[in-house]
Amino acid sequence: MNKENLIFSLAWSMVGQFGYLAIAFLVNIVLARLLGAFVFGQFSIVMAFVVIGKVLTESGMSGALIRNQKAVDLDYSTIFLFNLGLSLAIMLLIILSSSSLAQAYGDLGLRNLLIVSSLVLPISACQFVQNARLVKNLEFKKKAIYEFSSITIASIIAIVFALVGFGIWSLILLQIITALSLSIILWHFEGGVGKLKFDGDSFKSHYKFGMNTTATALTNSFFDNLYQLILGRYFSIVQAGFFFQAKKIQEVPSNVFVSLSHGAVFSSLTKYQNDHRQYEIMFSRIITGLLVIYGAVCMVIIFFSQNIIQIVYGESWKGTSGYLIFLVLASFFFIQEMFNQVIFKSYNQTHIIFRLELLKKSILSISIVLGVILKDIQVLLYGFLITNMASALVNLYVSRKRNDFQFSPDLRRLLLILTAGTASYLLHHSINLAFQIFGYWQFLSLPTLVGFYFVLLKQLRVFDVKKELTMIRDVFLKKTIL
Repeated sequence: MNKENLIFSLAWSMVGQFGYLAIAFLVNIVLARLLGAFVFGQFSIVMAFVVIGKVLTESGMSGALIRNQKAVDLDYSTIFLFNLGLSLAIMLLIILSSSSLAQAYGDLGLRNLLIVSSLVLPISACQFVQNARLVKNLEFKKKAIYEFSSITIASIIAIVFALVGFGIWSLILLQIITALSLSIILWHFEGGVGKLKFDGDSFKSHYKFGMNTTATALTNSFFDNLYQLILGRYFSIVQAGFFFQAKKIQEVPSNVFVSLSHGAVFSSLTKYQNDHRQYEIMFSRIITGLLVIYGAVCMVIIFFSQNIIQIVYGESWKGTSGYLIFLVLASFFFIQEMFNQVIFKSYNQTHIIFRLELLKKSILSISIVLGVILKDIQVLLYGFLITNMASALVNLYVSRKRNDFQFSPDLRRLLLILTAGTASYLLHHSINLAFQIFGYWQFLSLPTLVGFYFVLLKQLRVFDVKKELTMIRDVFLKKTIL
């Protein structure tokens, strides 16, 4: 693969993810204004169990298929049957547990919501194989179109149902129709999985890779959703709703970059896994650009957090702002960690990812227990932030040392990006205070805030935005001409 194809794939992957998340986010805004914090608190609890179920259903098999450069129809069929069977088992488990879960939260209405929402699992299982093929073949343009179409169809239906008074069921319907429409589109345009046959040897070879990534993704998913479960159980369902909406805003940019790391970046860099030096060069350049961009996004969201909440959700959702700042700041370090994991996945070292994740979650558990005992939300949030910072640094060190990559330059890059973002934030915060600029007038400083950040990074010799944009433009012009 040449550099032009790599850049083109990364760009389409980013465009596709951003388009999908933008539509989902806009619909979320409409529904949040229509339904309120309590309804979204209920929904966040239901979706926590569904999301964990989806991670178990996928079982890391997509990554195994992407990495396997010699995968055949038998491999795809085997993994499809495994995913489908497991999804049905997890759905049944959620159904059987629904009454007990509803009683635990003191809200019997959760029972039916859990039962119906569990349908998402077998429906989603029918799309993992086709998605893996698209990612493996770097067909991110097609993938973007499919996903954009599915979320658009589901969003229109969900909003109509919310307007006519279906309440929380419009949110449940949104999830089911999104999964169903995407599965139908993928099977229609990308075909099925061929002759259905399960092969034990194929399963073992792929599950060995997927086992560790699944365990890692499962622990991540569990702890990501644990906070809204704790808030709903020990504080209030409304606080769970605030946290859920803060996560929705934070996930718009972060999910784009997580998808990039697991999709385009991982798939593209596996082409260099037999050329150690070239892999390191390509990885460093890609990650530098992506981390700089994500740093800018985080800085802007944190700086304008209160204004964003008021514009997006309205005054009744102002309690979301505090959660948003912590989640966005923590996500910067989480994204760095996701990029580090690409190295482990490329060199089939997923067992290291799992071990590091266990260490991270063990430390995180301490702050969670303290937060629940003290009934202090601040303890929960600071514990979450500090743990993500420490985990990113540990992952950075281990991934470089384990694979004989340079550690110091990458650590320096991370610290300089943080320095540039912090300096830009403090400068513009001081200017606003000095000139008594508050409220929506602060948006006037957005161009200088971002501009100073990139100028500082150029002076620090971390990233030259003009040079990189020129290169990307030339690549797209070349592709267009061809």
